Amino acid sequence: MDTVRASAPGGIYGWGGGGWFGYGGFGWPWPGLFWLVAALLFWAGLIALLVWAVRSSAGSRRPADTADDVLRRRLAAGEISEEEYERIKRLLWE
Repeated sequence: MDTVRASAPGGIYGWGGGGWFGYGGFGWPWPGLFWLVAALLFWAGLIALLVWAVRSSAGSRRPADTADDVLRRRLAAGEISEEEYERIKRLLWE
């Protein structure tokens, strides 16, 4: 009875008479290629998401303030007088 079922038009593997993909492996064109592309897209997306998360959590990348910037900000805020500003400026750039 098994030999009859194996030789029936559907075969024991379903339509196509054998193989996992029908027609002896030559059914729908290369299902393995589809899954390869799907896996590559999945991993690329996951890596891109990870890079985006790390970069966005790092904050802004503003350069550090220079001595001149700090000095000007202190003068503008009234922390130092104009005389102190000039004296410190001379000390820094001599």
